[in-house]
Amino acid sequence: MPGIIHFPTFLFTVILLTVYPGQDSIYIISRSIASGRKAGVYAALGVISGGFIHASFAAAGLSLFIASHQSMFLLLRTAGAGYLFYLGFTFLLSKKKSERIKGEQEDRFIQEPNSKIYRQGLLTNLLNVKVIIFFISFLPQFVQTGQNFEMLPFLILSSVFWLTGTVWCLSIAFFTSFLSEKFFISSVYGFILEKMTGVVFIGFGIQLVYEFVFK
Repeated sequence: MPGIIHFPTFLFTVILLTVYPGQDSIYIISRSIASGRKAGVYAALGVISGGFIHASFAAAGLSLFIASHQSMFLLLRTAGAGYLFYLGFTFLLSKKKSERIKGEQEDRFIQEPNSKIYRQGLLTNLLNVKVIIFFISFLPQFVQTGQNFEMLPFLILSSVFWLTGTVWCLSIAFFTSFLSEKFFISSVYGFILEKMTGVVFIGFGIQLVYEFVFK
């Protein structure tokens, strides 16, 4: 490939990083179980859209620009941590099960607007500052010397990363919702998972703040 070196290594590493459980995967899984397949797909599409924007920014060199300007990087990091806290408390403080979940199987899922689920998935990925750090530190390792300022190698590598993430996110949504429907994971478990997701997201936010303050 033009301007790209060690592509098999890059692809293998990207696959490992993609399947490693993080906030995106947890969000998709929780939505798929709590609200069904359609909600899981919308959550995945939101995450995928955020990944596409990150990949486009990286290919255009904007990720490097943001990271090299401390004020912008601080603003993005603060927004990312703040949104994780917001999303976590949104899950934790959601309505009681008795108010939101009916006993019938066809109504057992927690209902949320698809636009809201998509938007949350988008922001969960888009405000993940670690993705920007990944593109800045990882992608240049696989671009041939002298190609640093050409867009094509970065565009190809970013596209591969995004496509891998797309396949993984949609697979999670369909597989998790299939298991939920196949084994009839009750609404109680979906409700509990929603609360656990809230705790995990708050934990991610605390970790982000800790890394910024103490590292």
